Amino acid sequence: EPNRAQSHIDIARAYVNSKDYTSAFSLYKLILSDSLISATFNDEVLNIVATEVRHLVTKHKSRVPYGQLPISF
Repeated sequence: EPNRAQSHIDIARAYVNSKDYTSAFSLYKLILSDSLISATFNDEVLNIVATEVRHLVTKHKSRVPYGQLPISF
């Protein structure tokens, strides 16, 4: 269901599982910036996504454009 926040997170996780780290990172960035018009993300979900992005960057730093993250991240 494309309007559910969880659907977008599941897609990002599927990208990670298939080793498409760039696509996962891009989708996580859209979620964190609340740029997906079709879904709304509450603070709890955003915290989970932020943790997943940190993990992705830590584990696959050479494969994602982590420089695109805000300095505060």
